[in-house]
Amino acid sequence: MSGYALFALADEDGFYGGGLTLTEAFTRMMAFAECDFLFHRIDGVMHLTLHHREELPDEYRHHPELRAHYFPEHQSKLVDDAMARAEIMRKFLTTGFKGYHIVTEAYLREQAAKEAASV
Repeated sequence: MSGYALFALADEDGFYGGGLTLTEAFTRMMAFAECDFLFHRIDGVMHLTLHHREELPDEYRHHPELRAHYFPEHQSKLVDDAMARAEIMRKFLTTGFKGYHIVTEAYLREQAAKEAASV
């Protein structure tokens, strides 16, 4: 069941698609963020590796806050590959990436109901 939407906080329109699966929303977020990604296992643990298409300053790798933002170190110990990838992608629901955020459509409905109630 599709249930995710993609937003960009810095964009005036801000909406980049709804009715998406988690994988679709994550893939779209990476495309807009101009970042390639790879899921792979090291010693049984699923890792996400990111490659930014644009050149980033070296300080982004060395400054702890910038590194955490541009090179997040999400991982999963789940044995099933699909479940491990989904667990990592869900972590982006809370953190976002380069100004793009994935939200559930249930969250959008809740926000719309709150706005309607406050009018």
